[in-house]
Amino acid sequence: MPRHATKHARSEEWKPVRVIEMKKFLGLIFVTGIVRKPKLELYWSRRGIFQTTIFPQTMSMNRFQLIQRYLHFNDNNAAGTNEDRLHKICTILDIVVNFRTNYIPDRKISLDEGMLGWHGRLQFRVYNPSKITKYGILVQMVCESSNGYICKLQIYDGKCGPLTETVGFLLEPYEGKGYHLYQDNYYNSVHQTNELLQKLI
Repeated sequence: MPRHATKHARSEEWKPVRVIEMKKFLGLIFVTGIVRKPKLELYWSRRGIFQTTIFPQTMSMNRFQLIQRYLHFNDNNAAGTNEDRLHKICTILDIVVNFRTNYIPDRKISLDEGMLGWHGRLQFRVYNPSKITKYGILVQMVCESSNGYICKLQIYDGKCGPLTETVGFLLEPYEGKGYHLYQDNYYNSVHQTNELLQKLI
């Protein structure tokens, strides 16, 4: 039973997650990005207007919510320090950002940021009134322009260095290869443009 479980909580029904079950859980997570609904419970609704049969056929809502509630990627016996605000997801983040080693983007790439919606307590949650998602986690990323595929990213944890360092970190894999970069004024400057041209970007 997860260590935060209370005597009368649903977590009394907890049982260890098997590999196949985790694959199903992640698969359903991906589907929620395609089939959008205002509430999680509606994915298991039996009403015709809301029905998405793959969810109840794959996993019960109770089980899905239990896994979602206790899912974490950090070894509690090797917790990081306060200086590393991303230590709880470092392991999985290192795996995810390696997707760039399996895909070579086309010549046109873009540098921009996105917001991951987050309404809970978080030390580095940001507010941006110009975004559709106003509160959340800021992610700066390089994407392939034609399809939006994320090639490299950096999560803003409130302690990132100067913007020029961020740009350098994100574009480092594409130096000397003649990539065409698209970016807005926030990331651009005459000095930065000259530096990128010298690096054949």
